[in-house]
Amino acid sequence: EKIEERLRSRFRRLHPSDCQLFLFDLTNFHLEGQALGNTMARRGKSKQKRSDCQLLSLALAVDSRGFPLFSRMYPGNVSEPGTLEDILTEAGLIGDQPRLNLGTPVVVMDRGIATADNIGLLAANGISYTLIERGPRNRQYLEQFRNAENDPEFTRIKRDGQPDVLVKKVEGEREGTAEVLCVSHGKRLKEKAMAGQWEERACEDLLQLQQSIRKGNIKSKDKIIRKLGRLDERFAGFAKRFAVELVPEEGKDGRVADLKFERKPFFDLPDEEENPLLGTYVIESALKDLGAEEIWRLYMTLTRVEAAFHALKTDLGTRPVHHQLEERTSGHLFISVLAYSLLASIEHRLKEAGDHRCWRTIRARMMTHQRTTVIFTDETNTVHHIRQTGMPEPVHSEVYRKLGVAYRVDRRKET
Repeated sequence: EKIEERLRSRFRRLHPSDCQLFLFDLTNFHLEGQALGNTMARRGKSKQKRSDCQLLSLALAVDSRGFPLFSRMYPGNVSEPGTLEDILTEAGLIGDQPRLNLGTPVVVMDRGIATADNIGLLAANGISYTLIERGPRNRQYLEQFRNAENDPEFTRIKRDGQPDVLVKKVEGEREGTAEVLCVSHGKRLKEKAMAGQWEERACEDLLQLQQSIRKGNIKSKDKIIRKLGRLDERFAGFAKRFAVELVPEEGKDGRVADLKFERKPFFDLPDEEENPLLGTYVIESALKDLGAEEIWRLYMTLTRVEAAFHALKTDLGTRPVHHQLEERTSGHLFISVLAYSLLASIEHRLKEAGDHRCWRTIRARMMTHQRTTVIFTDETNTVHHIRQTGMPEPVHSEVYRKLGVAYRVDRRKET
C-alpha cells in the first residue's frame, strides 16, 4: 500500500492531469506446477484458455493514461462482480478511509463486473460511472439498431484506420442516467465471423448425429437427447439458433427414426438476412450532461486497462507464474505491476514528445545499444575488467533525448 501510494504521488507530480478516471478490470494468470503451498491458487475459467492449471486473479485500476492506481491479488476462482465493493472500499472510494485522493472519480468498467447490484452500489455512494451492463440490453432497441444507418439522430464517429462507429444518446432507464446506443462496424464483422464459425461447426455435428440415426447406429431417444444437450453446452445460443425435431420410429416407444433440423430466423423475422444486433451495444452513464460521442470516448478509455493487462502478459512476461508459495506469487505479480508502471511512464513521456511507438518497438530498437565488459589477463597475470558503454546510434540518441536520459555512463576499470 505504501509503495502504491508513493507511485500515485510521483505520477501526479511528474504527469499532472485534471482527469479523474478509475478504470477497473480483472484478469487471471495460470501457474506451472501444483502450487500446493498457495492457498489462493484455484481452478477456474482461464482467460488464456489454460483451465487445466491453477489460477491467480489480479485486479487492477488505472487512470485514463494507463498509470496504475491500485492492484490486488485474488484467488483464481473469484467472482468478478463480487470484487467491486471490496476494491472500492480498499481504494477509499467508499467508506471512511480515503486513499487514492481522486476527489470524485468516474468509474469505468466492462460488462463482466457491471451487474445491477454493482451499479446500485455506485449510485448509492454517489459515484459517477460509465459502463455496459450485463445482459442483452441492446434487444430493447432492436428497431433503432435496424434503422441506424438511415437514422439522422445517429452520429457517425470516424476513426483513423478503423471502421466507423454510430452513436445515439437516449434517456436512461435509471433515474439520472443516459444511454448511448452504439453500432460498431468493426465489431459487427468480427461477431459475424465468430457466429458463422460456431454455427457451421454445430451444423456439422448435427449432420453427423443425423447420419448415425439414419444408419441405425443410435436409436435411443434418451441418448440422442443427451447428445443434443452436449451440443447446447458446447455452443452458446444453440437452442435459440437451431430448431431440432426428433421423428419417432413407428411402433417402438423410445426409439427415433430420424432427426430434422433447421436454422431459426433472427427474432422470428423471416425476411431478416442477418442479426441486426451484431456489433451493437448500449453504454450506460451517470454523466447524462455529456454528449453521445463524449460518453462513447469516455468508455473507450477502458482500453487503457486492457492494454495494461496485455503488457503484463506479453511484454513483461508475467505469465506463466512458476512460483509455488503464496508470498512469492504475490510478489511476482506486484513486481510486474511496478515494471508496468515504468513501462507506462516511458510510453507517456514519448507520446508527449510526439513519439507514439509502443514499448515492444522501443525495446527492440534500444536493445542494440549495449554496455560491455571486456575481461583480459596481462603478462603479470593481473585480471582486468573494463566496463564501457558503446556509442549510441541516431535511433538511440533520439529516444534518450525525448526521455531526457543521459546515455553517457563513466567507463569503469577494475583489477
